Order: sequence, then C-alpha cells, then structure tokens
Amino acid sequence: MQKFTSVTNLFSEIKFGLETQYYLIQVTGEVSKITTIQKGNIFFDIKDENHTVSCFAINQHIIKFKHPLKEGTNFNITGKLTIFKGSKINILVYGAEYIDIGLLEKSHNELFLKLQKEGYFLQDHKKQIKNSHNAIGLITAKQGAVIHDIINRLEERFPKKIFLYNSQMQGLDSIQSILTAIHYFNLNFINKIDAILLARGGGSTEDLNIFNSEKLVKGIFNSKIPIISAIGHTKDKTLTDLVADFSTSTPTSAAEYLSKITRKDYHNSLNSLKLTLRINQNNILLFYSKNLKSQLQRLINFKNHILLNQNNILNLSTRIFNTIQKILFHYQIKIEKNQQKIIPPTQNLTNKLNQISFFKNKSTLNINNLIQKKLDNINYFNSLNNNNNINSTLQKGYSILTNENNTPITSIKSLKQKEKYFIHLKDGKKEIIVAD
Repeated sequence: MQKFTSVTNLFSEIKFGLETQYYLIQVTGEVSKITTIQKGNIFFDIKDENHTVSCFAINQHIIKFKHPLKEGTNFNITGKLTIFKGSKINILVYGAEYIDIGLLEKSHNELFLKLQKEGYFLQDHKKQIKNSHNAIGLITAKQGAVIHDIINRLEERFPKKIFLYNSQMQGLDSIQSILTAIHYFNLNFINKIDAILLARGGGSTEDLNIFNSEKLVKGIFNSKIPIISAIGHTKDKTLTDLVADFSTSTPTSAAEYLSKITRKDYHNSLNSLKLTLRINQNNILLFYSKNLKSQLQRLINFKNHILLNQNNILNLSTRIFNTIQKILFHYQIKIEKNQQKIIPPTQNLTNKLNQISFFKNKSTLNINNLIQKKLDNINYFNSLNNNNNINSTLQKGYSILTNENNTPITSIKSLKQKEKYFIHLKDGKKEIIVAD
C-alpha cells in the first residue's frame, strides 16, 4: 500500500532539497520593492524582463554590503535558496554587489531627457495658482487615507470646498483613470476651482512608476487648470512632480500650501481692518464736524452782518425822512408868514402858491424816490439773509443736530449715550437717541 506524507514533511523535504542543491547561488537582476522590518532585516525582489524572485537579508549581512540596496538598480546577489512558511521560495542573501543603473531607472532617465528637451518642465509653462474660488478638485482613491489627511488639514487651517474624482492610483489602468479625471475637471470646472490636486500616499518604486508615464506628463501639461502633484513619501521626484505647476512631498503639505492663511490669520486681519475702519470713520466724522461748525459760524456772522446793515439802513431812512419833514415844515411856516406880510394882488398870490406847490411836489417826489431806493436796498439785504438762514440751509439738503434745548450740536464729543437729540431736515425734525 502506497504511503502518503504530510504537508509539513513535504515542506521540509523541499526546503532540505533546495538548501542542499542550491546552497550557493549567484543571480544578477534589478532590485525592487524593498521593505525594512524589525532589527534592520529587509525583504526585497530581484527581477529581470520576465521573472521576479523574492529575497531576504538579515542586518548582519546587510552592513557588509559595499553599496546600499536601491530600487531600480542592478546587483549581483549571492546566497542560497530556501523556502519560508507560506510555500514561497526566497533567496537568503549573504552578499550584494552593485553593478550599474537598472533598466527601470535607465528608461526613466531617457524619458526625462526627451521630455526636458521638448520643454515640458520649463518654469515659463507653469500656471499660476490663485485663491479666487476657494475650491479645489481632488484626484485620488476614495477609500485611501489621503483624502482624510487633506480634509483634516484644511479644516485645521482654512476650509475649501473639495470636488472629489475617485480614481485608480495603482496599476497600469490608473494612468488612463487619472487622465480621465483631469479631462473631467477641465470640461466641467473651468473658472470654478483654484487647482486640481493629484494625491497619493507612499509606495514602492514600481507602484509609483505610473507617475513617470509620458501620457500622464502630457495630460498634466495640457490641463487648463493648474495641477498640484502630491505623490507622498518618496525622496525621488517623479516626472509628474516635474511637469506639475506645483509639487509637494506629501498630500498634507499640499493642503497646507492651498490654505496659506489659517483661521487665526484671517480673524487677525479682519480685526485689524475693523480697527482701521473705525479710526477712519472717527477721523471723517471729526473732519466734517469741524467743517460744519466752521460753516455754521460763518452763516451766523453773515446773518449778524446783514442784521447790522439792515438796522443802519432803517436808521438812515428814518433820519432822512425826519430831516425832509423838518425842511417842509420850515418852508411851510415861512410861506405862511410871508403870506401874512404880503398884501399881493390876486395874480401875484396865485403865482406864489403855484411855485410853492411845484416845489412841494418836486420835494415830495425826490423824497419818495430816495425812500424807495433805501427800501430796495433793505429788500436786497433781506433776500441775502433769507438765502443764508437755517431754513434755507435745510432746503439745500443739509441737516442740523440739536439737543432738547434746541442748541446745535457741533462735535461728536458732545453726544451722550441714551440722551435725546433732534435731527432737523427740510420737512421737519425727528427725535433720536444715541445707543452707543
């Protein structure tokens, strides 16, 4: 009867066979997917154009490597084959010798030089990022932690409206997904958002190699909306970083860049502006208060001047009238005395009476003309007085503030809180109370 073995025994036999037959192997390939674990030990892959083999190296061997392992570079690996739990074959690495630049990095450099020559990375082509719409477009995976990091940082500083496009961010299909997202925002959000944020967290060189795609570089370059690249946690810049209008090392720092001012900065600026407005308001009120007081004083002086001249004219008119009356009375007495002394013929008496009547009429006419002239002057000054009195001022659109005693208020310093005042306009007055 055939004897069956257990899985554990089979695993042990395979492990023993591998380690016995392949106790010392030498492999040449490109290093990728380096992962450091506890105590400085590392897992990584070594690959060529067709296949990939997993490797494991402990710290005591790693410190003897002449060159540190770097993704995208070629190494000669020395070690033995083994198998770990999970039935995965690994090379247990004893030594690693650096050869030259790897295929991936070589391809990347050739594409970089080509695109650089074509002008895709020139600073002159960078679009300015403004803060006029207070909104951004975000291209990232909805289920990732990136979106939460961005939202949290924006909330801490100064919030922006976010329009999310859920895109694939890993694998070959992600390139077309990102290009579709860029086209979507350019088609629907021109003049509605400040920028497009292309964000992803960390990853291996192979995972992030999609951001070195020539198609993606050209898609970002041709976008009408500025694009910010935030491909996180990598020291090496991708071609996406170089062509983007702005790039940061992490999505969080991109959020900080988009919210250049914090809530505190905004409120401080607002308070400063309020203080400046209050000072300017007080200065304007003080200026117009002084100006109004000066104009009011000029009106009072002019009114007093008119009143003084009016009194002088009236006094002069009275004096002239009295003088004329005295002259007429004097001549009348004289005429009466001469009439008594003379015993003239009738004709002579008639002539004298006619002369007296003529002189009287002429004198009366001259006196009336003089009086009319003086009265015209009085009316002229009265009209000037009417044009400059308070009612006339109100008719012109001005207003006057008085207290309960009808005394004009000429300074804002005279105002007292919760006291009554009256504002006079052309069609009446209105009671007001100072609140603050």
